[in-house]
Amino acid sequence: MLAAIAKISGDTEDDDAWIRLFMDGKLKKTALKKEMKDRGSQADALPDMPPIMRLIAWLILSHHRLPVTRNEMEYKLCAMEPLLSLEALFPMVKSDWGYEGVIPAAKNPCFAFSRGFLLDDDDWSKSVKKWLARLLREKAQLQQLCAESSQAMRPLLLYAREALMLADHFVSSQKCQTDIPTEEQKKVLYANTEGDNLCDTLSSHLTKVAAQAVNIAHQLPLFTNAMDVTDTVRFKPAKAPYQWQDKAVREVQAAKQEGEEQAWFVMNMASTGCGKTTANAKLMQSLSPDGKSMRYTLALGLRSLTLQTGSEYQERMHLTKDELAIVIGSSAVEELYRQEKQSDSADLEEKGSPCEIGGSGEEELLEDMLSFEDNFTHEQLKYLDIYLDGRRNPQAKKNGAFLFKPVLVATIDQIIRATEVTRGGKGLLPFLRMMSADLVIDEVDDFSPEDLTAVARLVHLAGLLGRNVVLSSATIPPDLAYGFYQAYQDGLCCYNAFSDRTKTLTAVWVDEFRSESATIPLQQPNQYRLAHESFVEKRVKKLQAQVVKRKAVLIPCQPQTTKEQSWQSYVAAIKQAALQLHGNHHVVDEKTNKEVSFGLVRFANIDPCVNMALALLSAEWPEDTAVFVMCYHSRQVLLLRHEQEAYLDHVLRRKQELGAQVAFQDAILRRHLDYSQAKRCIFLVVATPVEEIGRDHDFDWAIIEPSSYRSIIQLAGRVYRHRPCLQDIEAPNIGVMQFNWRGMVNPGQRAVFCRPGFEKASRYLLQSHDMKDLVPDDNWAHIDAIPRVKVPRPLRPQSRLIDLEHKRLADWRNLDDKSPDEVGGWQQTCWWMTGLPQYLRPFRAGIQDQDLCYRYDAEQGALGFYKRDKGEYIPYGDMCNLRLYPEEKMAPYRERFWLPRSYMASLQAQAARRPYSDADEGEVLQRISERYGQLSLSGYEDGARVCWYDDQLGAFHTLMNERK
Repeated sequence: MLAAIAKISGDTEDDDAWIRLFMDGKLKKTALKKEMKDRGSQADALPDMPPIMRLIAWLILSHHRLPVTRNEMEYKLCAMEPLLSLEALFPMVKSDWGYEGVIPAAKNPCFAFSRGFLLDDDDWSKSVKKWLARLLREKAQLQQLCAESSQAMRPLLLYAREALMLADHFVSSQKCQTDIPTEEQKKVLYANTEGDNLCDTLSSHLTKVAAQAVNIAHQLPLFTNAMDVTDTVRFKPAKAPYQWQDKAVREVQAAKQEGEEQAWFVMNMASTGCGKTTANAKLMQSLSPDGKSMRYTLALGLRSLTLQTGSEYQERMHLTKDELAIVIGSSAVEELYRQEKQSDSADLEEKGSPCEIGGSGEEELLEDMLSFEDNFTHEQLKYLDIYLDGRRNPQAKKNGAFLFKPVLVATIDQIIRATEVTRGGKGLLPFLRMMSADLVIDEVDDFSPEDLTAVARLVHLAGLLGRNVVLSSATIPPDLAYGFYQAYQDGLCCYNAFSDRTKTLTAVWVDEFRSESATIPLQQPNQYRLAHESFVEKRVKKLQAQVVKRKAVLIPCQPQTTKEQSWQSYVAAIKQAALQLHGNHHVVDEKTNKEVSFGLVRFANIDPCVNMALALLSAEWPEDTAVFVMCYHSRQVLLLRHEQEAYLDHVLRRKQELGAQVAFQDAILRRHLDYSQAKRCIFLVVATPVEEIGRDHDFDWAIIEPSSYRSIIQLAGRVYRHRPCLQDIEAPNIGVMQFNWRGMVNPGQRAVFCRPGFEKASRYLLQSHDMKDLVPDDNWAHIDAIPRVKVPRPLRPQSRLIDLEHKRLADWRNLDDKSPDEVGGWQQTCWWMTGLPQYLRPFRAGIQDQDLCYRYDAEQGALGFYKRDKGEYIPYGDMCNLRLYPEEKMAPYRERFWLPRSYMASLQAQAARRPYSDADEGEVLQRISERYGQLSLSGYEDGARVCWYDDQLGAFHTLMNERK
């Protein structure tokens, strides 16, 4: 219709004509109806329009959903040419880019206008003329902002879309009239209905949305400038070995320039266990304008790590519930974690079972919404009632905490919606949070190359909104640093083009050895690269001089003739390596004088992990050796996984263990040590990559099935994590398998270091999958971050594992590729105006999990696997061929379980804390199982293979593919 108006005006290139046509009241309904009728058959595509009209059309088009095609051929064609302007976008967008009705026959009546035009409505016409007059006065400035060479258009349109969407959500949420509509009312166009109830006329709806959008646009700057901060945190001077944190703060203070607006881009590269979490908080405080307050979001990749970090903030920084929010997207996980934190740690030691951890379990983690009467009136924020009013939204408390509280610790999935949501309103609050708070991303390199693109979109948005960013990891490769810097810098250029308060860019690098800073001119990323390289060179020299705490050895293994033989060979190699590593790295129990070690066996994927745990449980061990096994991965019932993690966090936090003799106090360990006849006791965790990141566990030794070089470095960080090491270790304490399991079972397979990993069949293949060929021998003498943080020269991505990783990241940051699914396309073209970047490269892409419930049915008095559908629980075990692992196969090895667990016993323990006066025990167990019985299975569970479940092992397939 806008294009029809432009044509009627006689000028489709300049906006003056159609604006004056409206203002002068010369737009004739008969001409418009005829033009629309003539266009009906061509209405599938967007025609040419004047430039400002195009902006208005995009806002109208995108305020419910961004345009996106799902036609594979079409988006391949889109990727061939960079989309450099909105003018180039419009000819591409057609009705099937998300705007086509489900009934094709209903399209033609849309152009009949049987109920007239809005031109007949006096209030609507008056409002349109008022704002068009304003637009005409500001036309030159708007055209300047939106010129193709200007980067100001992007923030302008993003702010306008945010205001429009918030206004539309608010106005549409108002109550409908309940009276039966009259015949006259039925003749009028209505914008919203609820069943048979009419809500608001179209003209009234549009007028209200416009007024509310203007109000919101006026309020948006307050989210940048007037949100509450916390200024109560006073950090004590750090003691050795954490004094580097205070040096980093002093570096920031010295880099502050009097009278300058500065944007800060910080790299925290301190080693594992050096206190990066606390350092990030100190850095955020020092970056604030007064150096004493803070307001920021800490985004983490894992729910368990988010809760752990939030708890550390409460304890170390003494943040109150009014200053800190922890949001992970799962209230059940929050409740369980709160129980564990509220329980007496002595109770765990006395009773010896994580199932007995106490706590009310009913307390909301986010208790109160902050009051902001100092900065906002209720009327100013009324448009947020749809999110913050508890009478209208059961998530109101969490929404309020998410938006308002000064320090937010959240899974990155919560905040990344600001850039990733293309339809609906789930991205609106994250966008407001990004406007109002600085950003810290912890373990920023713990994402696949595909997911890094989405993370770069978030970093770009932070720059565009003028916020500070801290990226934190001990293993940040140079190209990852350059890529994120480029994203942030490009975003900041947009901010400066739009804002009247331009900012200079100050880059900061910190680690446990030194801190440096530099002011980097915008659009000169090479200066950042040179400064980063200089910092890394100094870091490398310091790392090389450190005591060797971790040394590795290759564990020989070779693919065999059959899969069964390869597996038996693999088990034997790991078993022998475990015995040798224990012999070289153990402590002595003070009471029994027995050798004790805590070992970790890491597998890249769940099924081999569980099968290895089974194999080690059933293996024959020397008579003087007792092995106690625990299997740890994500495909476990929520309640049991929580109990397992709570126990491991307790028993493996070995900071106080000094010397060769240790007085073990944990009741479960004591039971094993006191009753076992063996002189050597090995406590063994067989785990997937869930153990690699953020878990504060300290093992004596580890065995790694490699999937990437980064996985080796990260897993090594769990060995001697906290205990002091005063001199170089002599014997290796890490074993790396010569082949990973994919390489063992499919020696001719093209890519085996994948899912997870960096190898890819299309462009990134290794010539060999033998670790002996892929890693130089001298790398094993000292496992540290050097190969990851420094690019080897020359690069050999086909013959070296770490070189392949550097090659993929170098290609990832390449801005020459301006396809919609690449970082160059997002930063330097107009693909951001569509949903194609998110559709082609979504965050956390891949097979979707199925969420089942291991549920107690009160009527049947039995546990079973169910799927929730529209509030009902449907039996689903048979549908996906999920069965209980035979008890007779597990019974002979029960004594070898490190942490014996029973789901039913855990449910009963939970029920004992929650007396329900209106329900019998069966109903209580049913309610609790529905709350805490979540079990996520990978999307391929279609029933073709038997999927087994056991309380000790979780859900898994046997490796010898059992069929129905």
